Amino acid sequence: MRLGDRLDRRFSGKVEFLVLFVCALLIGLIVPCQAVEPHDASIIHVTLGDPPFEAPVSFAIPGALRPEIHDNFFRIRVSYPSMHATSNFKKLEDDTLDIVVKAYPKNGTMADSIVSGSIGAKMIGNEQGFSVYRQPLGHSAPKKVWAFLDQNGNNVAIQDLGSYSVRYQLTHGVKRLYVVDCFFSKKLDANFRDIDAAAMKLVTDIFAR
Repeated sequence: MRLGDRLDRRFSGKVEFLVLFVCALLIGLIVPCQAVEPHDASIIHVTLGDPPFEAPVSFAIPGALRPEIHDNFFRIRVSYPSMHATSNFKKLEDDTLDIVVKAYPKNGTMADSIVSGSIGAKMIGNEQGFSVYRQPLGHSAPKKVWAFLDQNGNNVAIQDLGSYSVRYQLTHGVKRLYVVDCFFSKKLDANFRDIDAAAMKLVTDIFAR
């Protein structure tokens, strides 16, 4: 073999090695950036309740849900139906569930008060499997409430706060433990029971004791 041929092969081999090395380096830099997604694996421990008015209850909340923690409640905002934390906590989209969790009140929940009639609500009939109530809203038109019992006998109420409000308020208490208020858009195309089930499952999953 001539000297020129040997040099050409050596040079060609070095070029191929250099090309492979550069490709491997680029893959190492680029691929991880595409594959890795932001993720918060932390757990935030929260205890609610002010004895003797409320029994203390504890929650273990994944950091990925980005909870807003206050002295006597916490708030989580998720997109329905994925139930993942919203990308913009301060902006309420039509698919946003604004979930507020508190310790169970000593005298019951707003849903209990509506159903019992203690705040002036009156049952006016039934609608698609819900008991329907009306209750005074100052001197303006009365507000409408849909109510039902969960499988454990807890009252659930969905309030239409009036034409000025663009969101419904769903209240669901779990006796002697906690109460969930879920605010959601009137434009959200979903059954009240499905929204309730999704919100309650999320809270049940993070309830510690």
